[in-house]
Amino acid sequence: MGNIIYIAVPYSDKDKEVVEKRYKDTCNYVAKVVAEGNVAFSAIVYGHTLLKYHEMPNDWEFWENFCNSFLLKSDELHVYMLDGWENSVGLNREIELAKQYNIPITYIDVC
Repeated sequence: MGNIIYIAVPYSDKDKEVVEKRYKDTCNYVAKVVAEGNVAFSAIVYGHTLLKYHEMPNDWEFWENFCNSFLLKSDELHVYMLDGWENSVGLNREIELAKQYNIPITYIDVC
């Protein structure tokens, strides 16, 4: 069994087109990581899909426990540095949590 990689990206934005682009870019990256034989999880890929099927909040306050629960089960954190990653509240809290629990962090440049 391989390590579980939690993939963190910025998500929320007032512009719905930005949110949709971030979702699609994240799907592409997660698919690449999985295709390389890794086990990967992205709360964005999972959560964005769920939002299409049931009405619920899409803010960090609602999703924080969900995201952190998966992150704490992961062996490493990949920060996929999409535009706006430095200002993302949720992403930066995930980085802080990973540091607190000594989960290795890898910063991935967007190609």
